[in-house]
Amino acid sequence: MRKILFIIIFLISLTTILYSLDPPERIYSIQLGAYPTLEEAEIKKTEYKSLGYSPVSIIQSPKWYKVRFGEFPIFLEGYLYCMDLRKEKCPDVWLVWQDNVEKKIDFITTVGPVEKYFNIPEKSSDELQTFPPYNDEPDYKLISELVEKKEFSASILIEEIEPIVKSLKDTDPVKGFGTMRLAYLNLKNTNRAKAKDLFREVAEGKISADSKERIEAMFRVARIEHSLNNRLTAYRAFDEINKFVVDNENKAEALVQLAGLTMELARCNYGQITETRRFCQQVLEVAPETSRRQKALAELMNAETYLYTKEYERGLGLAKEFEKNYSDQMREYGAGICLKATFYWRMKRWDEAKEALYQAKELPDNIEMFKDLNPKAFGSIYYASLTGAPEKEIEAILDKYRDTSDAKRIIKARELGIRCTEVKFREER
Repeated sequence: MRKILFIIIFLISLTTILYSLDPPERIYSIQLGAYPTLEEAEIKKTEYKSLGYSPVSIIQSPKWYKVRFGEFPIFLEGYLYCMDLRKEKCPDVWLVWQDNVEKKIDFITTVGPVEKYFNIPEKSSDELQTFPPYNDEPDYKLISELVEKKEFSASILIEEIEPIVKSLKDTDPVKGFGTMRLAYLNLKNTNRAKAKDLFREVAEGKISADSKERIEAMFRVARIEHSLNNRLTAYRAFDEINKFVVDNENKAEALVQLAGLTMELARCNYGQITETRRFCQQVLEVAPETSRRQKALAELMNAETYLYTKEYERGLGLAKEFEKNYSDQMREYGAGICLKATFYWRMKRWDEAKEALYQAKELPDNIEMFKDLNPKAFGSIYYASLTGAPEKEIEAILDKYRDTSDAKRIIKARELGIRCTEVKFREER
């Protein structure tokens, strides 16, 4: 009896270990309906196939014949298709999933009507209209000169530039250039709604602009949606950019943004964190050698995912490797140290966490932000907390780094009566 119990415990432990090392792929489908007879299910299947949806399959369960559409390796792909179907004519459809170890889908193979974010007729960015150089055009020069006048506020510059842009024809690429400048000025003026509308006019080709401006406009629109916390909309926009652009640098940038969005949403139970790893891998495959920032972001996010699956040893190894590989790039190096410290913190290896935080706090003051992170601020704040620094010292550090994301979190937590050392655990639960 004891021997049998030992074998059962061993098998359960082995299954758990294998699952944590390589979690199974999750494939999503949209359930269109469930019917008591095969004949009814076949009628529904034929109906959807005739509308252009593929693949449509019938799954048999003990009581029902379930009609399902699509195979989606990414939760958000299926979710967006599902939302579009509900808007069209299927209010009762829902997204279902099953773990499938053998079947792996790298790209969307699903076909069917889907709502677009950008109204772009071109199939890809290499089909965009090209224009002769317009740098010598008087209106171009005038707009450029006005933008360079740093002594004027954004509001005054908008008032000066807007009439010039409105006087130009939509087919004139100088109007596209001017519209982009107006959009940037509105962003500076914190009018994100107006900026988004202007960027969108250029992105969709309603106003002529060269290909570089149009692609930049698409990215700007998607980023504004993200900054407004419209994550599903931002995902759709970045996904379309990824499919639209042909150069690897822009494709890698879109994939980086998709990786970040899937990580944010997976932490809110919209999908799996393994989807983030899939996008990170694609970034590393397509990013040119010159795009070191994009590669670094993908590697860092991939390592970070192991925080959320509680595979701390594996993530710590990746964080150390990242720190070593980017030792010549202070910005990335600092981010690697902070991630290493976070893994030590989670593992309650306090002496090593303290050492890593000290390493971060001793970084130069002028280190550039990386992924909204100021490594020196991170190290200074949490080192002071972990070593039990006096209250006045902690307050001075928070005041010094008041504008950083870590300081803002700590200040907010203190207002709620949460100690500094508890913040990381409270916010990540």
